[in-house]
Amino acid sequence: REAVLYPWFELVKTLAVMDGWVNSIHFNVTHKVGDLGALYAADSTGAVAKFKPKVADGQAPGDRRFMDFTPVTITDRPGASSPPPLQFRRLVSGRGLSHVRYLADDGLVLTLAYDNKMRVYDEKTAQLKTVLDNPHECLFADVALVPSHSQVLLIDKFGFLFVYDVGKEGLVMCHRVYTQPLLAICYNESLDEAGIVLRDTVQWWRFGRDVSYDVVENGHEDPVFAIQHVPAHNPEQDDQNKGFVFSCSLDNTVRVWDPYDMKCLRVLHEDRSELSAMCYCESKGMLVTGHDSGHVRLWNLDTGSTINMKHHTNTVSCIITARLKKGEDFVISGGFDGRVGIWDVRKRHSMRPHLVSMFEAHSQSEVLCLIHDRYKGTLITSGNEGVIKVWSAVTFELVGQHSGHTEAVVTLALDANFLFSGSDDCTIRVWDSLGKPAPNTYNKRNIRTHIKTLEGHTRPVTGVHMLDETGHLLSISLDGTLRVWDYTKGAILKMFEHSEEMRCLAYRFDSNEVLVGTTDNNILVYPLPDITRQSERSSIAPSVSVEDCEHELEEVSNDLQLEGLAVNDQLEGITNTNVRSSSASRSVLSHQSVEIH
Repeated sequence: REAVLYPWFELVKTLAVMDGWVNSIHFNVTHKVGDLGALYAADSTGAVAKFKPKVADGQAPGDRRFMDFTPVTITDRPGASSPPPLQFRRLVSGRGLSHVRYLADDGLVLTLAYDNKMRVYDEKTAQLKTVLDNPHECLFADVALVPSHSQVLLIDKFGFLFVYDVGKEGLVMCHRVYTQPLLAICYNESLDEAGIVLRDTVQWWRFGRDVSYDVVENGHEDPVFAIQHVPAHNPEQDDQNKGFVFSCSLDNTVRVWDPYDMKCLRVLHEDRSELSAMCYCESKGMLVTGHDSGHVRLWNLDTGSTINMKHHTNTVSCIITARLKKGEDFVISGGFDGRVGIWDVRKRHSMRPHLVSMFEAHSQSEVLCLIHDRYKGTLITSGNEGVIKVWSAVTFELVGQHSGHTEAVVTLALDANFLFSGSDDCTIRVWDSLGKPAPNTYNKRNIRTHIKTLEGHTRPVTGVHMLDETGHLLSISLDGTLRVWDYTKGAILKMFEHSEEMRCLAYRFDSNEVLVGTTDNNILVYPLPDITRQSERSSIAPSVSVEDCEHELEEVSNDLQLEGLAVNDQLEGITNTNVRSSSASRSVLSHQSVEIH
């Protein structure tokens, strides 16, 4: 009766008596025909024993129930004529072993020791091949094998998960999955998932392999809401100099990255107020940030000094730079107070950076995004009322507006005569930016300015960007997708999916990559498909002749009666660049403003 109620075990054979406590054993077998595998044991003195199974006398070859295990001597010296008398090889002198794993198909033996190291040995010669130190200077808590990908999963007491690639002989990933100590790990090969044991729970993690993006390591600690790539001035002279990447986060830091390998070069900390917007002024070589206190702050990256300016009464929500006068760049800011400010950031002997003009753009709404159309001399703003307004960049008078979105408009982009707006209503709308109302009839403009609506995102659109070379449109959303559009057909050419909500994006022309900031504190790098480089601009955008541009500029000049608009200079610039959609090269629109939201 007792034998039925309680499990019982009967000792069949003692394989060996080791000098220390046996802490780990592992059996594995290759896929070779006739291979019976091998059993490895590791003890607290650092010794490893190998046992090779064999078919017992009188046993059928396929019957493995009563195999006999024979100790195998591991040779101390490769090529030795006779094995040493010791039955076990002490691999780590003076250090006990906590785990041993046999990678049968790779012919390797892996051990974890109490000196915070993982060691990899050759199965046949016992020669040490690789040593991996835990970068966090703590014990590896457990190990699991991924045979199908020749990888090893490691965890430690600080909550980090490591992926070691056997072929590359190095780590391919180090990610902190939890703040608590990780106790054990197992791997389910059929589902490509890993189970991680914590103190009071078990978490399952699924691996995404052959993904189309990279994750920038050692980044922000809170959501990233602004990112900008600043290209090098002379990349031909220095292949390693790719400019800079700036990112801004709710952790109240601005990080400067090297685009070549996306290593963090510098961290700027803000202690006085929360960051809310960011852009880089290339002509002045300074970083500009907006704050929830209403301040606009100029950062000198060489000295670390700052200049504070305040005229907004609420959070500064967006900042751009724009060339409003010939050869002079200004900083333009929009805020939750519904106003737009124009700032002269030049440093002169008798004058500090200061506010040039401020006007109320949305009296009953917050300004959430703005953009400058340098060819038409206009500023375009929008906010949570869903109406897009067009202003003269000289007199700051309202010259038109677009209506159609049902929720807040948070991002804008331009492509010649086409304006793109992304909204919380999950749509992207395409507008005719050249359409003008008759004098004093601005409300009629929305009758013929809306061209098309792009639908596909299932959550609010948070960023749009135009690829000037090909006319493709990029968009991101809180639904975790990055989409490449042929907006003339309303077709999605390519879609990238991710589990994280996407907040902001920037495009790198030199590498044809998109940088995306997420709400999970990460910066994702997406290489774009070749179609974004091979397509002909003329096949996507309708042609715009020089005569049409001249005619439009003349009408704008006559209707607004602006002084000092320098229409002739703009006409001369357009004629020199031969503005046709077939020749709209990168040089024409290389200084397009970056929207910060």
